[in-house]
Amino acid sequence: MAFDIETATIIPEDEPDWNSHRPLGIACAATMLADTDEMVLWHAGDRMSQQDAAALVYYLTTQVEQGYTILTWNGLGFDFDILAEESGLLAECKSLAASHIDMMFHILCRLGYGVKLDGAAKGMGLAGKTEGMSGAMAPVLWAEGKREEVLQYVAQDVRTTAQVATACEATGQFRWIARSGKLRSMALPEGWLTVDKAEQLPEPDTSWMADPWPRSKFTAWMRNEQANELRDYLKQSVEAGELSPSCALATYCDRIGLSRREIIAVAEKYTEINIWEGSCLEIDAAYESTDICELLDFLDGRGSERMPNGDVAVVLK
Repeated sequence: MAFDIETATIIPEDEPDWNSHRPLGIACAATMLADTDEMVLWHAGDRMSQQDAAALVYYLTTQVEQGYTILTWNGLGFDFDILAEESGLLAECKSLAASHIDMMFHILCRLGYGVKLDGAAKGMGLAGKTEGMSGAMAPVLWAEGKREEVLQYVAQDVRTTAQVATACEATGQFRWIARSGKLRSMALPEGWLTVDKAEQLPEPDTSWMADPWPRSKFTAWMRNEQANELRDYLKQSVEAGELSPSCALATYCDRIGLSRREIIAVAEKYTEINIWEGSCLEIDAAYESTDICELLDFLDGRGSERMPNGDVAVVLK
């Protein structure tokens, strides 16, 4: 069963950090049973209420109990994360996310980088996504009252997701059009893997990449309870004068494993110093001029793969 959502909050198209605009809300969603092509569109006014989002979670749960496997493209790192927040059903969404097939996440676990749905569809000889539309445009059109266009868009995304999965299963391989325009392929000897099984794949070599996407960029929202407890402890320690801001930052960054890009974003948001060259004292001074509690809140949920200790040390020396 393919599944996709479109968010309600308008975000600039070139904005790399959609987390800073949360809560995003859900404008609409679509589900499709692949064996019957039964499409269900979910929407209610300007945005779905918590009760509406919960109803969608219960529907997905029921379908899984009846033997269906949920299928998404980047549903682990986006759709289920948003659905958990909007429905208030974190445990249920975590369970659904872990047991479903996220083709994009499977690709990331195998290759170390992601692939866009449209590139995947074109590589498999399919029509692909709706021309002239994007996820960033969907909330804008929804707010303008052009809701039929958005519903058609989310329905086409779900249909395309199911078609890509079916085509790959039939051929035993995944093909996509890379950014270079070249056709690439990846064998699928065991078919598409569920999230929990994809996580067990060996880490690919990403040493050639400047800033590779770690797996925890997509899974962090599922595993934040311990990080939240640590954040609260660090807040109390800093407020009590038992821990310096730079030490708190180092501890928290190491725990949730911020990528270099994300650490730089934190530095730019809260300081005017170069975090790569600044000393601990300079960083302490900069962070003491802001609210360390706000900083740790900002960091919460922005986890990615744990960085080597050496990299963390570079950040703070």
